[in-house]
Amino acid sequence: MQLEALPPLVVASGPVQLTTVISPPIFYRMHPEATPKRTPRTEYHSPIKDALSELDSMEKELRTLISVTEPQLKNLTTPSSRDDPFPLKSAISAARLLCDHLQSVTNKATSVRKTKATISDRLNVLIDKLMDGNTSWSKHVKRLPKVREIVPTYETSE
Repeated sequence: MQLEALPPLVVASGPVQLTTVISPPIFYRMHPEATPKRTPRTEYHSPIKDALSELDSMEKELRTLISVTEPQLKNLTTPSSRDDPFPLKSAISAARLLCDHLQSVTNKATSVRKTKATISDRLNVLIDKLMDGNTSWSKHVKRLPKVREIVPTYETSE
């Protein structure tokens, strides 16, 4: 609502400033540059759009993780010593981090839930493969002979 001032009116007690209220439709006809912009209908769905956008970036991250990890899993050898760490430990951490990030998307819209479920299923398959690889690696490590610790002996002269 806009107030416009009228010229001062002189009354017996002194000048008085009168104002008049112009209703919005008349005001906008008189001042077309002030016409409010209407927001497009898609703006009403921005939480859904934001959630789907977030899920899209997670899907891309998952695809990258899978493309890097699966060839390494297929070519996974056995450890050569008991001290060899599982080579895909960082991939397990990245997958778990992505899983936590996925759980932070809480929008209940059908499209969001379906997309989230698809990503979650693929992520769980990857995590299962990584954990199986880690378990197999650990079993191989346990089968390796323990390295004897060589304790230096010192000769003392008496």
